[in-house]
Amino acid sequence: MNGFFMPKCLTFGKDISNITFTERIVVKTFKTKAAYDTTVKFYEKYVILNTDQRQFPKIHGKNADLNAVIFENCGHLLNLWNLPVDWEEQFNTLRTFFKTKGVLVLDIRFMPHTPYVINNICVKNDRIYLVDLGFYEEKTAEYIDSYFNALIRKIHIYNACKNWKCVLFTLHILFYIYWLLTDLLEKIVKAQEDKITLLYGPE
Repeated sequence: MNGFFMPKCLTFGKDISNITFTERIVVKTFKTKAAYDTTVKFYEKYVILNTDQRQFPKIHGKNADLNAVIFENCGHLLNLWNLPVDWEEQFNTLRTFFKTKGVLVLDIRFMPHTPYVINNICVKNDRIYLVDLGFYEEKTAEYIDSYFNALIRKIHIYNACKNWKCVLFTLHILFYIYWLLTDLLEKIVKAQEDKITLLYGPE
């Protein structure tokens, strides 16, 4: 099962105008200088100084004039059929990294249109890689734990139902509606907090 519901790769993204693949490298061209700078900043601030970089693609080069970054090719998008045996352990390694840094990439989740593929995660030789680092925020350890607990639980549920399409897609729609509502609530709360900070200053 390939194609629309289980793509192996994407050639575009929210902040990316084009992604070009070869066997060895992936060239990402960002839509704006700000989007390019955000990804490069993540690497410079969090990844480069980290002694264990095994779950992030290596950067082979970058061009600020073209807003392009050359990454190593980290395989195909992670799906329910290519999960490594130790996938949960590898996700917990990512969890620990984010908790140590106090930051979280916020779009590690199943794609909206399919319950088979996890967005922004690739797998190669049974090793998972987080391949899109442009959407991140500072978060508490409690928030990060809750995020990863929910993601791991959802993967277990989807994996158990992967051969029952009707059940799986129904669950996916319900989970996606729940995510939309909670995401909206978070944005409302954050907007109120920002408004209070603007009016009265930080605590």
